[in-house]
Amino acid sequence: MDENSRNQKKSKKIIYDIIILILSLILIASVAYMVKYFIIDRKKVIDDSANLKEMIVDDDYSKLLEINPGFVGWLTIPNTHVDLPVTKYSDNKFYLRHNFYKEYDFRGNPFIDYRSDVLSFSNNTVIYGHNCHDGTIFSDLEKYLDLDFYKESPVIEFNTIYTETKWKIFAVIVTSASEDEDNGYVFPFNYPDMSGINYEGYIAELMKRTIYYTNVDVNENDQFLTLQTCINKKDKVFGEYDYPKADTRLVIVARAVRFDEDEDVDVSLAYLNENPKFPNIFYKYNKLDNPYIDDEKWYAKEVINSD
Repeated sequence: MDENSRNQKKSKKIIYDIIILILSLILIASVAYMVKYFIIDRKKVIDDSANLKEMIVDDDYSKLLEINPGFVGWLTIPNTHVDLPVTKYSDNKFYLRHNFYKEYDFRGNPFIDYRSDVLSFSNNTVIYGHNCHDGTIFSDLEKYLDLDFYKESPVIEFNTIYTETKWKIFAVIVTSASEDEDNGYVFPFNYPDMSGINYEGYIAELMKRTIYYTNVDVNENDQFLTLQTCINKKDKVFGEYDYPKADTRLVIVARAVRFDEDEDVDVSLAYLNENPKFPNIFYKYNKLDNPYIDDEKWYAKEVINSD
């Protein structure tokens, strides 16, 4: 073998070793990130919530308010990891990437819409939270895609610094946050007032979209609690079809337990909606006709109170 061939072989080996080193470093970094995200950070989020809950004594939230004056209440969902403090800010962005201590945190913290009022309870109080796919924040909301899980946990609890309230879930929908994915339309489920002129259109739209019917009755005087998170997984709720990865939202809507009724729900009366309304991208992706393509686009309107 001549000198030139030996040099070429040596150069190739060096390049090969460098590539192996780079790939090894990438693998190590990836494993380290996964360990940090799914084990270390996950445990911290769960521990922080447990520690905060221990600070609540006899429904006294003063210690939490000292830590964060933006604290507004505590959300608990049976059979899930959702047992969390809820915050509020002057916009709907801050708590997307900040935790209860106002530290930067990719998981954020559940927060109510800045337009919502927990003092008197807005007609539609909306709480947002990330789906981290690891059981933290609002990841477990995906369980409500399953009718059987709903039957286990039809009532949730959201207590504010002013009042304790339980809520009966009556609709679970999949919608999109992008007009491009739903025929130029975004369902305004997060409007803070669905009473008055908005009530009938809002409920009609929910009943088209809900994955199952719960038989929980609603009326115009009810207060609604809406939970929203993202969703991008395939699930049996879509039957034999797939749902494309998109700007999709899972929305769970409940109404307050009325002062003159029992909090129990007869879940035996719940049943699947055979044809729920999904965003148009679902039908395009599966090459299906969209039976709702010509639906009128419903928009919430400002409700003017005479009081």
